[in-house]
Amino acid sequence: MKVREHAPGNLDDALRIALQLEVWTKDVGRRPDPKPAERRVRETGKEVTYALNKRIAVLEAQMQRMNRASASIPATASSVPPATTPKPSYAVPGHVG
Repeated sequence: MKVREHAPGNLDDALRIALQLEVWTKDVGRRPDPKPAERRVRETGKEVTYALNKRIAVLEAQMQRMNRASASIPATASSVPPATTPKPSYAVPGHVG
């Protein structure tokens, strides 16, 4: 019936229309359901979270100890050598050496 609605001029056109309608019908049946899919949320293991929090606490304690130790060291001007930068060298035309 749908093929006649398209009013094909000959049998070849009718076959083409019928095949196209068949493909469209199958395609509609293959499409996913228009309902939104359920979101699946995966919870991380509590053991992993606990281990990471413990590691963070250890690292923070180490940083505090290092900060206290560095604060107790007296800063002297001679302990850090002054920064030196090399002077630029320019090529002089006609001068070798």
